Amino acid sequence: AYIGPSVTSYDGVNPSYRIYTVDGYYPETTCAVLDSETFYLNLTEANMYDRPIWRRSYSAREEYGMPSLSPYQWHKLLDRFHMDEELFQKFSRHLYSLSDFPREICTGECKHETICRMRTARSHDSSFCLSPFL
Repeated sequence: AYIGPSVTSYDGVNPSYRIYTVDGYYPETTCAVLDSETFYLNLTEANMYDRPIWRRSYSAREEYGMPSLSPYQWHKLLDRFHMDEELFQKFSRHLYSLSDFPREICTGECKHETICRMRTARSHDSSFCLSPFL
């Protein structure tokens, strides 16, 4: 299941929304998600200019170099997050919708828990996170 961002402005998070491109409605369609594009509203800028300016943030396939958005490719992306610190930090910035709000860089335990939560899909069960081989 895909979970989209929120247009509600939470503390330190810019509002954002996502548009999904899905394999069309035709005979033999896969109905697969082909890509997603995320747009955000910089609240600092909107307050400065007294009007909203929505900007494209990223395409999932382009930003993370994914040939598709299949479950296997998402799994491989999480593996890449473990190995590529710059890629993980890029993801982390997107997680907060490119907010101007200062926050600590997510490394170590924070990074481990973030990736674990993405892998397990069971928010109530952290036993999967005990494995050092996520």
